[in-house]
Amino acid sequence: MSLNLPESRKEVKNRMEADIKSELPNFEFLKNSVINAFTFSLSGAIYDLYRSINNFVDNLFLQTASDEFLDKFGFDWDLVRNPATQSSGNISIGGLSGSVIPGGTEYQSANGDTYRTQITTNISPIVLNVSTITRVGSIATVTTSSTHNLANNFSVTISGANESEYNGTFVVKEVTALNQFKYDIVGTPSSPATGTIIATYTLSSVDIRSVDFGQEVNLSNGAVLNIGTPIANVNDTATVQFDGISGGTDIESDDEFRARIQQVKGNYFGNFSANTIESKAKEVSGVTRVWVKEVTPALGQVTTYFVRDNDTDIIPSVGEVSTVKDKILEIKPANTADSDVIVSAPTPQISNFVFSAISPNTDSMKTSINASLQDFFSTQTNVSEDVKEIDYNSAIINTVDTETGEKLQSFTLSSPSGDIPISTGELAILGTVSF
Repeated sequence: MSLNLPESRKEVKNRMEADIKSELPNFEFLKNSVINAFTFSLSGAIYDLYRSINNFVDNLFLQTASDEFLDKFGFDWDLVRNPATQSSGNISIGGLSGSVIPGGTEYQSANGDTYRTQITTNISPIVLNVSTITRVGSIATVTTSSTHNLANNFSVTISGANESEYNGTFVVKEVTALNQFKYDIVGTPSSPATGTIIATYTLSSVDIRSVDFGQEVNLSNGAVLNIGTPIANVNDTATVQFDGISGGTDIESDDEFRARIQQVKGNYFGNFSANTIESKAKEVSGVTRVWVKEVTPALGQVTTYFVRDNDTDIIPSVGEVSTVKDKILEIKPANTADSDVIVSAPTPQISNFVFSAISPNTDSMKTSINASLQDFFSTQTNVSEDVKEIDYNSAIINTVDTETGEKLQSFTLSSPSGDIPISTGELAILGTVSF
C-alpha cells in the first residue's frame, strides 16, 4: 500500500496557490511577497510529511519494509541480517631463509586496503616431490605431490629430470592449482618428463585477514601486496596464493534479507526440511544459491551444494564448506549422524561460448550478450542439471543493447551445440565468450 503522493514540492505549492486563489480570485502572488514565502516554506513541510507517512506505511508490510523495520520482520522468524565480513587467505612471502615475519605484520593492496598476518611465521626452504611435468610448446606444467603454496613470479628449482631441459631455476609463470604451476622452458624435451624429480624453493606461507569488511577486500590469485613496515631480509612484496583472499562480504541488503524471510515464512515444513536447510545455509554471509538433495547419496542422508556468486570464484573453499556444514548441523535431528549431513562445493563445468555471427554486430551488443549470459548462468543453472539449448538460446536472443536499446536480431553459435551435459555434483559455469 502506498499513498498517492504529489510528485514534487512544487506540485504541493501549486495546489496551495490554487486553493488560495479559489477563495481570493483577485489575489496576485508576487515573487518576493510574504505570502509567496509562506506557501513555499509550508509546501516543503507538507511534502516532507507526506513522504514520512508514506515511508511509515511502507514499513508496515514485509514486501516494502526496509532497514530496521525489515529487521523486525526477520526477528519474528528468528532471522537476523547477515553482517559484513572480513576476507582471509594465504600469501607467499620470499626472503632469506630463517627470517621471521611477526604476527600482526601489515600489508597493503593496490587499492590501499590493509591486511594483517595472523601468526608468526618463518621463511624456510621447501623440498617437494614432483608427480609429473608435461610440456606443451614452451610451457612446462608441474604437478606436485602435495600443496605447494607457491605464487606467481616466485623462483623454483627443478632437479632430477632425465631430460635436462626441465632442470634449472625458473620463475613461476602461473599457478593453476594448489598442486600445479607452470614455467617457461627452452627446447623441446619429450613429455612427460621422466626421473625422480623434486622442486626446491624458499618462502613462507602466511595466513592473513583483512582489517576492513566487505566485498571489496577480496583479492584474486596473483594479487601483489606491499609490506607496511619493511623487515630485514624479508621481501617488501607478497603474492596472493591460488585460492585467493576471500570471504569478504557486504552487509546483507534489504532485498536479499527480504527474500530469506519470505522463503522461511512461505516454505516452513519442519526443522530439517530442504527449505529450512537452505535457509540455514544462507545465514552464512556470502552464500547466495543453495541446492539441497534429499535422500542423497543414500537413504537417511542429505547432500547440500552451494555457491558464493559475489566472490571472485563462486565455488566455495574447503573452509567455507566447513562453515556452512557447521551452520546446518545446528538444526540436525538428534537421530541423524553428522556424517549423513553432507555439504559440498559443486564441481565447476566450464562452458565457453563462441559466436560466428550476430546482428547487429557492434561492441555494445557483444557486451550486452556477455551480460545476458552471465545473468543466465548465475540465476538459471542448477547443480546436477543439464543446461538446455532452448534456455541459453532464449537468454541470448532476448538480449537488448544497454547503450542503444536495440534488440538482438539474430545470432549463430559455433559452440556449444545442443544441451550442455552436467554430471552429478557439477554446476555449469560461464567461461569465455568470444565473437
